[in-house]
Amino acid sequence: MKARYKYRIYPNHIQIIKLNQLFGCCRYVWNSALAHCNQLYTNGHKRPSYVDLTKQFITQAKRELVWLKEVASTPLQQSLKDLDQAYRNFFNSCTGKRKGIKVKPPKCKSRKSRQAVRFVGANYKIGQDKIYFPKVGKIKIIWSRPLASNPSSVTIIKDSAGRYFASFVVETCAENLPKTENSIGIDLGISTFATLSNGEKFKLSLPLKKNLKKLGKFQRKFAKTELGSKRREKARVRVAKLSFGMLRKHAKVKDISFPSECFPTGCYANANGMLRKRTDFLHKLSTDLAINYDTIVLEDLNVSGMVKKRCDPATTPVASGRTPRRRQSQAVRPRDDASRKRCDPATTPVARERRPREGTCTKRGNADQERERAPRDRKLAKAISDLGWRQFRTLTEAKCEKYGREFRTISRWEPTSQKWSNCGFKGGKKELNVREWTCLNCGTFHDRDINAAVNILEAVQPKTKVEIAKGTVAKNPVQLSLFNEVAEGQRSIIYRTRRKRQTEKPADSNDVSTHPESFLQRASV
Repeated sequence: MKARYKYRIYPNHIQIIKLNQLFGCCRYVWNSALAHCNQLYTNGHKRPSYVDLTKQFITQAKRELVWLKEVASTPLQQSLKDLDQAYRNFFNSCTGKRKGIKVKPPKCKSRKSRQAVRFVGANYKIGQDKIYFPKVGKIKIIWSRPLASNPSSVTIIKDSAGRYFASFVVETCAENLPKTENSIGIDLGISTFATLSNGEKFKLSLPLKKNLKKLGKFQRKFAKTELGSKRREKARVRVAKLSFGMLRKHAKVKDISFPSECFPTGCYANANGMLRKRTDFLHKLSTDLAINYDTIVLEDLNVSGMVKKRCDPATTPVASGRTPRRRQSQAVRPRDDASRKRCDPATTPVARERRPREGTCTKRGNADQERERAPRDRKLAKAISDLGWRQFRTLTEAKCEKYGREFRTISRWEPTSQKWSNCGFKGGKKELNVREWTCLNCGTFHDRDINAAVNILEAVQPKTKVEIAKGTVAKNPVQLSLFNEVAEGQRSIIYRTRRKRQTEKPADSNDVSTHPESFLQRASV
């Protein structure tokens, strides 16, 4: 099993210049070969192989471009290999040989984004506190942990904030831990990051939400700078230090630290208030779960689709087809045939607006077209992207493979929030503000997140008939949520919501079903 070990490196001023030159040469080779392949595809010719690209853009190019000889040749070759592999992944994804999400064709690299070059084989040497690269020199490295084995390759990475890293690929063996005979289901949320089926909850504050004002301030200053100036570069670095590039891949937002209260139990409870970063939080939470449980079950969430979710057309004025207020007076005025301008409403009678008959198709289209025209829910997308659900699933799956655990997922269409975990009764859909309720069938009090986590686990490990029969026995009469009167010994509030509960209509005293005796008769039956 292959794994990556990432370390921070600190090149000096001369080494930074040489690394930037190496990044530029690899970027030039990639972009030139990509443009050549696209031109051949436009003309109807076959895509050249890796050997042909190497001869044209490395061997022959060095005869014309002298500055290509000033850098090592191995990263240039690896750049063309990566381009060839990117094309293979794209065509295999189009033909169906590659499963999973559709792969897009390769794009040109920019000098403003993340830079990376790779060395393989014996082109680099690892020392005690330094690492040697050809035509760059010995760079200082901080070994935060020892390497598991001899690395097969190393990648030098420069992020948008100007930080340099060395990422090694090593071979590791799976550590089969002893069985614990415990299984867990996990429900992911926004207010509570992860809720376990045993009742534990892990809260994670939104790091992006706390830094939005500061990020907006830096971006406004960056927008006012002149193109190509030094102040613009300083402003860009200031924004990049707070956010990982200009595409909202947050570096310092990603590196926000969290207190040890995020881990109430497990091996991280006695951390003496150590501050943790968001990525560190996801790593340690996934490791803790993989160590303590044999089977981990997650829901297969469509995170990319949830980020693109649109607002409700009924509550969004722009989506419902309404004309803005400043244009309502102009929309019904006729146009002058000569100037094509709106006529003066004082001298021209306003034409009566025609309304389509009921049952006919309007210009606005049906409900699906209304939903497509609705704007996206940016608040929800921002909150989901800020938490890193997909990254947590990827890390948990990798940790389970490392420690010999079983990782399973259930279908996203499983009604985990509509089904009661105690008796199996399906209560239907509920609004998002309903967080707690009492079961109408067995009288059990449920928490929405814990109930969903238990249902996620039961989708893989269902209950036996004996367990279901024990859970359906009702000790006391049950109060239905349809009426205001309650039976003896029952709570008067069935649902607990985040918002203020609407006042219910008074129940009819003549209705037999509201009397306590009717509940006792039903329970006895």
